[in-house]
Amino acid sequence: MSDLDIQINDVNYNDGVSLSRELRGLKNDRIMTERSIKSQQEMWVNLLNGGLGKDMTEVLEGKRKVTLPLSVRLKYKWNNFVNKLLKLI
Repeated sequence: MSDLDIQINDVNYNDGVSLSRELRGLKNDRIMTERSIKSQQEMWVNLLNGGLGKDMTEVLEGKRKVTLPLSVRLKYKWNNFVNKLLKLI
């Protein structure tokens, strides 16, 4: 065997080791991502089965009205008025 063959074999072996490490890392990342998604789903399930879900149900059934604060409504009306005025100019 020549020196070139030994170098090629070493490179192939090192590539295989690095590829297996990379693959193992990617598999661990996928598992961690799946766990993160499951925990977020559980959090939303708990929120929707709790108080937040009851509030949403009451709004959908018409038992409760959702209103914006007066300051937000006035700010919207003012901005809308100014925008219409600027369009006319």
